[in-house]
Amino acid sequence: MWVSMRIPGVLRPIVVLTGMTLLLGACGSPEAGANPGASSPTPAASSSTGCSPTPVLETPGQSPTPSEVARPTPSPAPPPKAPARSIRVVLSKQHLSANAAQKIIVSTNVTTGRPELPTPTGHFHILAKYSPYRFVSPWPPGSPYYYAPVWVDYAMVFAPNGYFIHDAAWQRNFGPGGNLRTGSHGCINVPPAAMGPLYKWARVGDDVIITNS
Repeated sequence: MWVSMRIPGVLRPIVVLTGMTLLLGACGSPEAGANPGASSPTPAASSSTGCSPTPVLETPGQSPTPSEVARPTPSPAPPPKAPARSIRVVLSKQHLSANAAQKIIVSTNVTTGRPELPTPTGHFHILAKYSPYRFVSPWPPGSPYYYAPVWVDYAMVFAPNGYFIHDAAWQRNFGPGGNLRTGSHGCINVPPAAMGPLYKWARVGDDVIITNS
């Protein structure tokens, strides 16, 4: 806009570049136009650098052909990283190990689900921790899978539908073949001496990786 300012002896017009200042401010700020107090959306992956277009090499007077356009060489994707903290169970060995930064924290034999109620395989996470915890059979009395209510000192749920890692003072068949003799209902039975340290070390969110071999 135009503003008149009186200078001794002369009335001189002065241009106030308000519009240009606002334009430059909006171009230089990625937050321009955001609602006050609103959280910023997660940026989408893009090769754009904002206000500056990606440079293109052109021959004067000609449109560039695909071979004349400067394109960056894509970098190879980095290999996937192993989880920093994980609990790994190998069903064929009936063995559990807890690892942190490639250091073994707990290593113990376990007993997993019987053949008709197997422990699921896959990549899971510790969803919640309980101490103590009371298990109540979802099967009614008379069912071959029914069991009386029982308390355990430590329990960590790792998958929906009641799959836990917990101590089992009644279990006598830890290790290879134990799941075929006195297997669980799908949970991972851990000796009480090992379950205490495992429970105290583990965190909600830790990886639980269960494989057949």
